[in-house]
This record gives sequence, C-alpha cells and structure tokens, in this order.
Amino acid sequence: MHSVKSIETEAKQFMIAIVAPDKNTTAWVKAINDIAPEISVSVWPEVDPSATLLLCWNPPEDTFVRLPNVKAIYVMGAGTDVVEAHPDLPDDIPIERLTTHQLASDMSDYVFHCLETWRLQVHQYGQSADWLPLSYRQRNDLHITVMGLGHIGAYVAKQLFDSGYQVKGWSRSLKSLENIQTFAGPEQLIDAVSHSDALICLLSLNNDTRDILDHALLSSLNPRSCLINVARGEHLVEQDLLQALSGPLEHAFLDVFRTEPLPAEHPFWHNQSISITPHIASLTDPSSAAADVVNYYRSLKNDV
Repeated sequence: MHSVKSIETEAKQFMIAIVAPDKNTTAWVKAINDIAPEISVSVWPEVDPSATLLLCWNPPEDTFVRLPNVKAIYVMGAGTDVVEAHPDLPDDIPIERLTTHQLASDMSDYVFHCLETWRLQVHQYGQSADWLPLSYRQRNDLHITVMGLGHIGAYVAKQLFDSGYQVKGWSRSLKSLENIQTFAGPEQLIDAVSHSDALICLLSLNNDTRDILDHALLSSLNPRSCLINVARGEHLVEQDLLQALSGPLEHAFLDVFRTEPLPAEHPFWHNQSISITPHIASLTDPSSAAADVVNYYRSLKNDV
C-alpha cells in the first residue's frame, strides 16, 4: 500500500510546465485543466522543477537549468526550430509539434486567400483613383508549387488541387500525394519550381532550408508570378526578393520575417508589390490543441 507521502510524490513526478514568455498562457492552462483537472500545470517564470513535459514557445536560455526533469517537449505550434536552436537542449529528448486540423485548415484558408487576391488582381485595385477593370487568369491555368509536404503542407497542396489549381510539391525527402506531382532533394528543387506561377513556402527551418528562397529559385518562376511565405523569415533572402520583384515576380505575400515585429524602417513596408501580415497565417487555438497535449502527456506518463 502506498503511503500518503509516496502518493503525493508520485503525483508531483508528472507535471506540465508552460514556458512561453511572449504568449498569454492563461488560455492554455484553462484548456488543459478543463480536459484533465488532475494534471498539475506550472507557468513560467514560476515553473515547478519536477515538471516532466515542457509545453513551450521560444524558451529562454535558462529553461532547461530550471527544468532538469523534463522528459519530452511539446511545441505550441507547427515549427520545432524555436526549440532545436536552444543552446542547452538536452541530447535525444523527443520534441513533438502541434499537428491539429485547425492549424492546417487555417493555413490553407490563408494561402487560398492570397492566391485568389493575386489571381483576381485584387491587390492592384485602390492604388490609384482609376476605374480600370483588370483581366484575370483561371485557376486551372495556374501552376502552383508547394514547398514542404509535412502535415500542413500536404493538406494545403490537396486543398489547392481540389480548388482547381495545378499543383506540384517539393520536400527534402520524397512524399507521395494523390494527383500531385512531387519532387525531392536539392537536385530536383529547380525542376519543382520552374515554370510555376506561384511558390508557397511551408518548409520547416533548418540548415538545409535557410535562405532557400534565393535569386536562383525566384528567377526560375514564370513571369507575373507570386510568392507566399508562411514558414519562417529565415527562408527568404530579402534582397533577392526585392530584385525578383522587378521580374519575374509580380507580388509577394509575407507573413513571417527575419526580425519580428518587422522594423518600421524596413523597405518591405514601402513596397507596393509586397503584402504584409504579422505572423497570423495560422494561430494556435489552445482550446482545440489542448487535447493533443494532454494525450501526449498521458502517453509519456504511461511509457515511463
């Protein structure tokens, strides 16, 4: 029979610590407690060192010093680069990222809106007082390349195909998608992008993909093309984009940047060929994501 003290020790052994200094974590705590009130949750900076699961975004430098018992990490979004770059990341610790339908659906909606805005030339109206209807192209005449075919990228590619666009996909390792031609590896990158009318970046960020949206890649697009970057700002070589907007690119939709918030003096703000949004293409909804976090927490507890 367990003593009261041993039961309390066992209960405290499995906890969730939330570390996200630049986010309002109140909704996360409530969403987790609504589903699993038995789970103890502590929040940065008052984190409990006994915590086993770290739920985080942009963890500060001393995170792992203050949380020595963490056995796994769950990232509050689709990208793990915000954790993998941490200088004190423990070796061989599993890192999980959100793959909710809500994230994929919202991202698909954002990308589709950008494509339709560009296709119908809505972005051209209102720049002058001219009443000048502009012709536009049909979806089935436009070739789209989606870079990154993970959970979200594959969903976006499929939705665009179902909407009538001609879709290709590229990823670092070969993926198979029904009705969509796929390419893989650096040797097939230019082939995947060449003769495309729109390029959508949904890649994860790593040493292989940093600065991948460069002059050579952007120059391989068709005339009057568009770029949509909803991955990471570090994927894009900014000066190469500005050069490409003189041809072949017609417009760029950017939701992510190397420095966020984008500085007021940045030249992107003053370029009418660039549409800017403040990293809102797919915002995580704690109420829909909490179930995944709790399920992962319980599986982690059962495995130990």
